[in-house]
Amino acid sequence: MAQREKEDISIYQGETKNFTFNVSGTAGAYASAQSVTLSVKKSIDDSAVLFSETATDSQNGNSWTNGVIVIKITAANSALLVPNCVYDLKVVKSGGEVQVPCFGDILVKQKVFA
Repeated sequence: MAQREKEDISIYQGETKNFTFNVSGTAGAYASAQSVTLSVKKSIDDSAVLFSETATDSQNGNSWTNGVIVIKITAANSALLVPNCVYDLKVVKSGGEVQVPCFGDILVKQKVFA
């Protein structure tokens, strides 16, 4: 099993943005992945998921066999973000095994208009 890595991310509320996760030391580890999902919660203790984004291999630059995972957070979903949100990245492999190689805090930035 790959080591979990904490990686904080930031996004403007209402922005669409791709996040690239280079999961170190895992080349080939996700070749048999069926799905990759980034799940966001308001806090680490919250049981409800605020939203999820799912990716497929070769979409948006994904290269799971090389340990590269790219997830797009849409503008509609980033508009739902509140301060101190957290995320985790779940990989479901073909045998049903679930791994969480990355997790972290989300810094939500507000757009300032002149």
